[in-house]
Amino acid sequence: MTRRATRQRLMQWFYSSDMQKSLDQISKGFPLDEIKKDREKNYALDLLEAYEEHHVFIDELINSLSHSWPLERMGRVDLALLRLAATEIYYLDDIPVEVSISEAMELSKRYSTEESTAFINGILGSVVEKKDEQA
Repeated sequence: MTRRATRQRLMQWFYSSDMQKSLDQISKGFPLDEIKKDREKNYALDLLEAYEEHHVFIDELINSLSHSWPLERMGRVDLALLRLAATEIYYLDDIPVEVSISEAMELSKRYSTEESTAFINGILGSVVEKKDEQA
């Protein structure tokens, strides 16, 4: 499985976990056996564990940057992509910010709406600015 395919699977997992209201233990039950490469397994585990540990912060960050769109009003796919990319940006330093944003845009084009792509891009740009301010 490639990194892009792993991200796609993670986005689906975030979506599914959100629908089941089980984001606080998101790493439990993720089907790692689907991922054959150790590098990709490590990436998936690192991302899931980072989100699980920091999910309150990530959700508050997204909520604070989305202004008139609270988390409850967002499309679930959009929110899954934002959670995934924001976690990468904040906690997976070995992934370039540009890659996190670009991959979220590509997945958004495939799984969401045209308007969502611009929305996600704007929020992720603000996530990067916020992280830079805190550094």
